[in-house]
Order: sequence, then C-alpha cells, then structure tokens
Amino acid sequence: MPKLVMHIDDRIEMLEREYRAWERLYDRRQEAKDAINWNLMTPADRRAAEAYDERIIEDGAFIWCELDHVRHCHIEQLW
Repeated sequence: MPKLVMHIDDRIEMLEREYRAWERLYDRRQEAKDAINWNLMTPADRRAAEAYDERIIEDGAFIWCELDHVRHCHIEQLW
C-alpha cells in the first residue's frame, strides 16, 4: 500500500486553517463565559467548565507548536 505524504506547504496551510478555526472557537467560548452566571452553577459544573477551557487552551497550544515546528522544518529545507 503506498504511503501518503503531504507536501509541507499543504501541511502549513492546513495547520493555519486549523489554528484560525481554533481562534474562532476560543473567541466564542470567551463570549459565552462572559454571559454565564457562575454563581448559579454547581461546583461540579464549574469544574467541568474550567476543564473545558483548559482543554481548549491546550488544543490551541498544540496546534501552534505543530505549526511552528512545520514552518521551522520548511525553512531548514529551503537552506
């Protein structure tokens, strides 16, 4: 079975799209957090919301690190 290889420019473009989508998700989450009445939430609901926020941030950091790594590899290839 042939191995599928993605061209590095395509990979960069894909990661940039993924990061822009993550930014939109993050912005929507921030807007939703502003609308939440945290005092009415149970402690378990608050912990779940905070865990969700942490996961969103971790996902964004992972995408950004991957994008930075691929760009760095691309620059090395150009040299």
